[in-house]
Amino acid sequence: MIGVLVVGVLLLIPNRSFIGDSPDAVSVALAEVTVAKEGVYCFYNPAVTGLSQGEVIMFSFDYVYESIEDVLNYESKIRGRYFSYFLIGEGGVNLSYRPVSRKDLVNENGEIIYSVDEFLLNLASLLYFNFYGGVNFKYYYVRYGEALRWGESYNLNLDTGNGYGVDIGFVYTFGNINVGLSGINIISKVYYKDYESDRPPTIFRGAVVFHPHNLVRVGIGGEKNSSSELRDFFNAGIEFKPFKSIWLRGGLTTSSISKDDFFYSFGFGVSVRSTEVNFGIRKSRVYLTLKVKG
Repeated sequence: MIGVLVVGVLLLIPNRSFIGDSPDAVSVALAEVTVAKEGVYCFYNPAVTGLSQGEVIMFSFDYVYESIEDVLNYESKIRGRYFSYFLIGEGGVNLSYRPVSRKDLVNENGEIIYSVDEFLLNLASLLYFNFYGGVNFKYYYVRYGEALRWGESYNLNLDTGNGYGVDIGFVYTFGNINVGLSGINIISKVYYKDYESDRPPTIFRGAVVFHPHNLVRVGIGGEKNSSSELRDFFNAGIEFKPFKSIWLRGGLTTSSISKDDFFYSFGFGVSVRSTEVNFGIRKSRVYLTLKVKG
């Protein structure tokens, strides 16, 4: 990946570090296709914001209350409190900031500190009848530090990088069914000051959401990765609205590689006038999102 550092980075920092996820998405399948009450999921499918109306401001936070290996978040062991993302927009025009990746990896050969920040412009609109399209334009800022053990001393390497990514997505609605397809990082590149450039991996996602009743939504979806370092995932979820201002949600995620990748998630949301508060939990990780609508 980066000159002399290629082996260490590729082994310890999978390229999913550039992908990220919307941590409050208790059900990824629902998030990929619809603008759920818990958020605006242009991170999964840029077309979904074409279904929304009005102004919105969102803040999201997550907290890992015990050390876990989070397979959806780059396979690193993490613990602590994180700011997840900030988003502001109106309808199909949105701006967001996400600290996509934060890593501090230590082994017998030394330590690697690595971070990726993402700034995103989302544009989405109705294209034809019930067919929506959208695109994300992303700017990546990467910081990298490596301290390699050399006997009793350390060899320090530092670098920064700048890059871009383009996502495209489509949603088609007919009756009580929504179908969505998206490609993440269809075009992408990251350039470093001192080392070779890197290309974040392309991920293809798809999902179907069925609304059997105005109180219930059920979704299934999956993702296919272009990188051999990354797993392909399947996910499913359900949302139930027992009261006018309360939502209950549940989901599961798994992959075809390891039974350890199978885990559940659940959450709920409460709406009070123009403000929504949403809570979710997945594999020892707690999410809290505040959404204010204009």
